[in-house]
Amino acid sequence: MKFIKCFLTILVASNTLAYSIPLIKRDEIDNALNEFDKTSETTEGKINSLDGQNNVDAMKPTGNDQSLDDNISAECKKVIDEVENCFGRLTVESYDKVCDTFNSVQCQNIVNKKIADNQACKGDDVEMYQNAIIVKIIKMNLSCGKTQDGEYCPIAKYGKSRNDDELTDAVINETCKYKTCRETAVQSFTMYKKLNDLYISQTQSNMVKRKSVDNERVESALTILNKEQCIKQESGASSLNIKSSLLLSFGLFFLLYV
Repeated sequence: MKFIKCFLTILVASNTLAYSIPLIKRDEIDNALNEFDKTSETTEGKINSLDGQNNVDAMKPTGNDQSLDDNISAECKKVIDEVENCFGRLTVESYDKVCDTFNSVQCQNIVNKKIADNQACKGDDVEMYQNAIIVKIIKMNLSCGKTQDGEYCPIAKYGKSRNDDELTDAVINETCKYKTCRETAVQSFTMYKKLNDLYISQTQSNMVKRKSVDNERVESALTILNKEQCIKQESGASSLNIKSSLLLSFGLFFLLYV
């Protein structure tokens, strides 16, 4: 099984990892997808770039967007800035530092509190900011996920090393050995499928067929991760070596449709 770097990996964090993400309502997802559609129309195909961070920056609300800032008070902007400070750009050099910051108790308390629940943001239009932050939390939970022993999960190790362009069967098979990592991967693919279904239902673009194929591949990945042989490895059972013809695009841990 090969996981090409362009796969859209989405994660709703598990209780096991002690991360809690506010429930994403359908209308919030709708707004996020609509915002993405507007962005993709104005970026002339740049959304397909392998520079995932630039893609996210292109779609997310920022303090420089005057049309959005008009609806945000100065005090609420400070709250948003505080949240943003818990995220960093993941590179080979900065990986550990960025993950340590994000995983800290202080940042977990900050990022897992909905912006609208802060007194300074009461009455402000912060929905799109919240959606962008949820996307980042999802990415960071997967990118910085760790085993029960505090080691990076296999998929996170891949993100940290980036020594090739593909996630192979070995990464998925290795994921089976760690309960938190397997559960994270299952939740990631499950959330991807849900958002993919929503995206397909709301767009008439020529990407629909590709996204439908992606869903089939994701379902196959979920089948593998939920196999009894995979789950048994958590207790030290013999190594599983599952091979498949799956070809999943791996989206640089960002909520972007390539």
